[in-house]
Amino acid sequence: MNILVTNDDGWAATGIARLADVAAQFGSVTVIAPAGPQSGISHQLTMGRAMELVEHKPDWHSLAGTPADCIRFGLHHLSREFDLVLSGINHGANLGVDVFTSGTVAAAREANFHGVSAIAFSQYRTSMSSDNFDWNRSAAWTAKTLQHLLVTLDQKPKPASPALINVNLPDPDSSEPAPPAMVECQTDLSPLPTEYSRSGNRVQFAGRYQNRTRVAGQDVAVCFGGKIAISFL
Repeated sequence: MNILVTNDDGWAATGIARLADVAAQFGSVTVIAPAGPQSGISHQLTMGRAMELVEHKPDWHSLAGTPADCIRFGLHHLSREFDLVLSGINHGANLGVDVFTSGTVAAAREANFHGVSAIAFSQYRTSMSSDNFDWNRSAAWTAKTLQHLLVTLDQKPKPASPALINVNLPDPDSSEPAPPAMVECQTDLSPLPTEYSRSGNRVQFAGRYQNRTRVAGQDVAVCFGGKIAISFL
């Protein structure tokens, strides 16, 4: 199986290195990811300027564009055909309505548009400090989840439409004893908090991600509750 790996945190991010390691357990891996951070870029595409493509080592590229750009170019202009696209492991969650603004999920969605099954992986933490991320544990949970999903997809009747799956790993501090349970659940479309601070004519978002609405049984509540949230989009 040929696997294309990308992210929105940039080609040098720790999360994509861990995801590439996991993917290598299941197939031949090629990486193409943004040259720098593109978090929250959603499904933006680059049309009006040239993008620098750099091969940092064999089968490991950066592109000075968006996550969706990386997938469009990677699927059609690299040296092989791909059976699966993986995006992540994102530094932070992509739950609920985040799927509309997330570059991580947009990369997977772009692959889906082109007929390739894709899975986005994100690691939720209540604290976003890089020092608090146990990427080895994230990789272990990702490997377990990917193995489960590949079996699930293989069992689907053929021919089946390409899958688009969003996976959010829970904060290890609030999770079940390792490994946490995997729960297939709907995407919670409740809006994010709407608090803003104001100083004169300047306003700044002041809502807390952890205070967002949680609908029981849907992805936000599942992940915040310490389980791996798997949503088929």
